[in-house]
Amino acid sequence: MRKLKPILAVIVALSILLLSGCANIQALLTKSDSDFYEIKALSDIAELYCSVDISGDNILFLTASGLDPYVLSVYDVEKNSIVAQKDMADSTLEYISGAKFGDNDRILVYDEGNEKAITYDLSLNETGTIEYPYVDYHDNAPEASFFNDTFVYEESYAYSYEGDDYCLVLYDDLENVYIFDSTDESIYGVDGKKLLTVESTYTESNDTWNTKVNVKDIENSLCINSLNLGITSSGIFNDFYNSAISDKYVCFINRIYNDVTGGSITTPYLWKYTESPSNEAIDIKALNEEKMLEENEKIIDSIMEKYGVNVFINKEPQFGFSVDLTASTLQVHHVLTNLEECLDLFPENFVKEVYKDAEYVNGLNIHIVENIDGASAFANDFAENYEICFGCRGFSRSVVFHEFMHLIDNRIQTYYDDNNMDFYDLWWKLNPEDFEYGSETDYEPYEEHFISYYAMTNVGEDMADTFQAMFEAYENNGDERFSKYENVGKKAALICEAIRRAFPCMATSKEACWEKYIDLNK
Repeated sequence: MRKLKPILAVIVALSILLLSGCANIQALLTKSDSDFYEIKALSDIAELYCSVDISGDNILFLTASGLDPYVLSVYDVEKNSIVAQKDMADSTLEYISGAKFGDNDRILVYDEGNEKAITYDLSLNETGTIEYPYVDYHDNAPEASFFNDTFVYEESYAYSYEGDDYCLVLYDDLENVYIFDSTDESIYGVDGKKLLTVESTYTESNDTWNTKVNVKDIENSLCINSLNLGITSSGIFNDFYNSAISDKYVCFINRIYNDVTGGSITTPYLWKYTESPSNEAIDIKALNEEKMLEENEKIIDSIMEKYGVNVFINKEPQFGFSVDLTASTLQVHHVLTNLEECLDLFPENFVKEVYKDAEYVNGLNIHIVENIDGASAFANDFAENYEICFGCRGFSRSVVFHEFMHLIDNRIQTYYDDNNMDFYDLWWKLNPEDFEYGSETDYEPYEEHFISYYAMTNVGEDMADTFQAMFEAYENNGDERFSKYENVGKKAALICEAIRRAFPCMATSKEACWEKYIDLNK
């Protein structure tokens, strides 16, 4: 008794027809390799793949075709054939929501909503009916020092994204967190210390995507094998679902989607990922709480030594917004690592000159907290020490540059005042004649003058958001707004000129990162 939304199956069937004729996709699907192949015995009869699981040499599939009932299939990898199959039309479950292997190769087909399951042996003979042992992964996850409410909990692991980093904690290794770059890569399965990941990279020059499937040994920081699925042209995308990995096999369902026609082809693949003789070292860092605390202290000491800046963790700033002082060691590590990298991008002595010689200012304090009520970060320039406070929840590298601009503009203003020049008069001349900061107005008519809607709040936020976007252009290899909109480009050039005038260290600095994509002659 299937009772799946029937429209889904219709869409799948129609999508397959819509996609046919795309030569680029067909080339991708005709790969021939003894260790990697399409499971034709299944793809010939199925269109929708609802569940995939692996046990030994057996792969379990729950599939459907059109409006037909679900079909349960056991595929034997070594025999390269379906060795057992069952039509689920007469199932006593009210709703079938999935299937998986249980203990001793027992197969469970379950109704998660009603917490019931039917059990089968490998020949798909029914062996009983049980109450499905439904597990709320979040409520039943074990305790680990790194966990906070940013984590997503799965059956055997939990993960969190911290910026461009993927933070992974395995339930059988709760003392460590594994940290690696997640910019182009996502996890699709875990088996012990092995990860199944999919990596998609875009090449702008020829408007194509390249997709790789990887098996990674995170314990030894190695990519033990990769499978390159090839390049797809603009508008053609790969996605993966219901994938599974074991100690010998990877099975994944690959959907190739045509953005132009809206059609798709969905295909099951089997990959015997025998370990490659040329294991590739990968940048995965395993840290326990103690090591991470040590690294955090080293970074704090390094920032003080290089820049004379105090960094405080979970300590309330002297002034500012209400803050939550419960940042975890992992969150702090992410902010500290990126903070130091950002500070290292400023020209030599620049950070010290931000607060050096400022009247009534003794230095600069940076605070890192869990969350800031109503903001991602803020800066204070009216205390005995300048202060910048970063919330872990809203942190990004570009926010560092935004907040620093709120302090940089003090030195700019002082320099221009001392030299009988009015910096803000130059700035305001780049705004529309009828514009007033903070007024209720639409952004669209003014986008030629302002980098963002928030930049229209006041001149300080205008400068800070523009400076932030200048850094983001450096990080992202450009931003067309600085060339497309004349006054936005002129504001960026004015910031560059003002910084070079106001900061002595800039006399010997060739090109600052924020200048890279700005026309300084505007």
